[in-house]
Amino acid sequence: MTHHLAHLLESGEEHLLRDHLDGVAGQASKFASVFRSAGIAEVIGQWHDLGKFQPAFQQYLQASVHAPDSVRRGQVRHSVVGGIHAIRHLKGMPVAARTIAHCITAHHAGLVDEHAAEQSAKSLQSRLRDTSEYEAVLAELGTMPSLDSKLNLTPGISRISDLSLSLWIRMLFSCLVDADRLDTARFTKPEQEDRRGQYPTLEQLRDTLHQYMERLGRNSTCDTDVNRTRREVLTACLNSAVENPGLFTLTVPTGGGKTLSSLSFALDHACRHGLRRVIYVIPYTSIIEQTADVFRGVFQDLRDTVIEHHSNFVEDRGKVLDEECTAWDLAVENWDAPLIVTTSVQFFESLFTCRTSQARKLHNVAGSVVILDEAQNLNPGLLDPTLLALKELVCNYSASVVLCTATQPALFDLGKASLPEAREIVSPRLNLEARLKRVDLHLPENLHEAISWEELARRLEEFPQVLCVVNSRKDCRELWKLMPTGSFHLSAQMCPQHRSELLQEIRRRLAAGVVTRVVSTQLIEAGVDIDFPAVFRALAGLDSIAQAAGRCNREGRQACGHVEVFVPPTSPPPGILTMAAQSGRSVLRDTKEPLSAAAYDSYFRDLYWKLGPERRDCGVIQACKGNLFQEVDRRYRLIDDQQRSVVVSYGEGSRLQRQLEDGYVSRQLYRRLQRYTVGLNKWVAEKMLGAGLLEEYNGILVQKAENLYCYQRGLLTGDDSRNDLLMI
Repeated sequence: MTHHLAHLLESGEEHLLRDHLDGVAGQASKFASVFRSAGIAEVIGQWHDLGKFQPAFQQYLQASVHAPDSVRRGQVRHSVVGGIHAIRHLKGMPVAARTIAHCITAHHAGLVDEHAAEQSAKSLQSRLRDTSEYEAVLAELGTMPSLDSKLNLTPGISRISDLSLSLWIRMLFSCLVDADRLDTARFTKPEQEDRRGQYPTLEQLRDTLHQYMERLGRNSTCDTDVNRTRREVLTACLNSAVENPGLFTLTVPTGGGKTLSSLSFALDHACRHGLRRVIYVIPYTSIIEQTADVFRGVFQDLRDTVIEHHSNFVEDRGKVLDEECTAWDLAVENWDAPLIVTTSVQFFESLFTCRTSQARKLHNVAGSVVILDEAQNLNPGLLDPTLLALKELVCNYSASVVLCTATQPALFDLGKASLPEAREIVSPRLNLEARLKRVDLHLPENLHEAISWEELARRLEEFPQVLCVVNSRKDCRELWKLMPTGSFHLSAQMCPQHRSELLQEIRRRLAAGVVTRVVSTQLIEAGVDIDFPAVFRALAGLDSIAQAAGRCNREGRQACGHVEVFVPPTSPPPGILTMAAQSGRSVLRDTKEPLSAAAYDSYFRDLYWKLGPERRDCGVIQACKGNLFQEVDRRYRLIDDQQRSVVVSYGEGSRLQRQLEDGYVSRQLYRRLQRYTVGLNKWVAEKMLGAGLLEEYNGILVQKAENLYCYQRGLLTGDDSRNDLLMI
């Protein structure tokens, strides 16, 4: 066979194309075997770089090393040739041909909508015919073994929905992208790749967690009802781990020890059934670090155990310094670690992405245990495609999924999007609802009569230690201004580092019995480990009210905590939040036990009925039907992309800003900057940028005006008065 290269280094070292195709094919096949698609994945790997057989590409490769100024990166297109070959060679197998073509043509630039892929293929086909380059490629292929027998057109993927084929293509695309990157890196950066995958085994994690929980039980000095109940929850989780893989629910009231008990279930279940990793999915970045820190405390004697991945901030940047990758850098590329802690945004958007960097890790979700913490926070506006994707993971990709929450949503009666029947991990016989009841819920006489902010502030002043949760940043600001001096304000106007430090101070004051009054947005509700004797909550969805109640008397130190619902003088943000408040009001009015499983079920049924199938989808499922990968990516966004992050001058943020301004660009810098960013609406950010309050470096906005960040309230914007800007 003619001497063709896949890669060439400046040192003259050559990576033979034949070796590269074999390496990628073998690795992709291994990845796809988890979901019974090894054969077609091997073909995709063998054909993905057929375009590199072109004489023009081989000339380009030599010139890029010996005369780099004479070439432009990507000037010879090679990734489309394998797709064209699949369409021509597999005319009698259209589904397989299109699937292979989608994956191959996209393996550098990302998946494109089917009509765009067809136009691109036609354009290149014409050029290849004219120059006879494609015939030269076919001549080389004559020496390659026939791969037709390895095409498995019935890969065991049952057709659950129109989303099935779309997700299968993404999974195969993920196998190719990861296999290609790994094989290339083994040639170009062998020392780096030798460090990849050096993690403890799942069995080591399981045994370490068992020992930790045993020590925790022995060392506990408080044999309270709450602690006894937590031990029973843990035992139930360990006993249920023997169940066959599938869909599970873990319904435990707030404060019942769900975090470590669910992890115990996941590790035992994975070891028993040969699953590959545990992926712990958390709805908010505001609590992911808290959970990751808990896990690191458990596994502190095991190196590089907990991989915490919760932002696109690093991977979507442009060029960074050619630096040595850390264990974290390598693990977040493809999630090959045994324990991943990530956000709902990172996890679910990867299932619907068209981008190579985000899709690369997707195949490693197959054969995993996925724990959805605070499962009630699944985005209602994208609920149907989300549930269909979860159903796919359970039915077609050998995953176990656990819906973990105190307020289990009604996800099993939604027509085609309904989840299959789930198994509850903790038996109802434990009667957790009654045993973990720690608060009395007080409602206003009239659920339509609002209280003024002034009156509410006077009411809160009656409590020396109290938390008040409101529905928006603006409400938080308005109420806090009326509170006694020394009261705390907590919102997403503060960067994550600032919020973490404030929460530590609040916990310290609560433990010391010092006067502590806090006004917060919803960010304090889900999963934040904090314990107030009294909590006030603005009228909202019942799940939000229940989560706020979970911050009251959390450890059961009082006979009963005080939780009070009030009607604020402002309406919730329009759309889903308004409908959630309406459903919450309805259930509170008609139910004697509003903080009960029956009430949560009624609430979610009412909310999902109000939304209807169209508003639970946003057009994602229809786009999947046409293999419109870019359209699906655009429509499936859990966070409004009309936001921009601003690096603020708080703590170390100021020094990190200066590094960015000096042109120092690295993965580590971007990762550290995440702790000092605040999200703003694009129009607000653009307005502040135009006014000289912000500047932009390398695509990142940074604070320039000195008085723009306030210790009490965080980043001040155009909504703030001039007096606010001067109150530093």
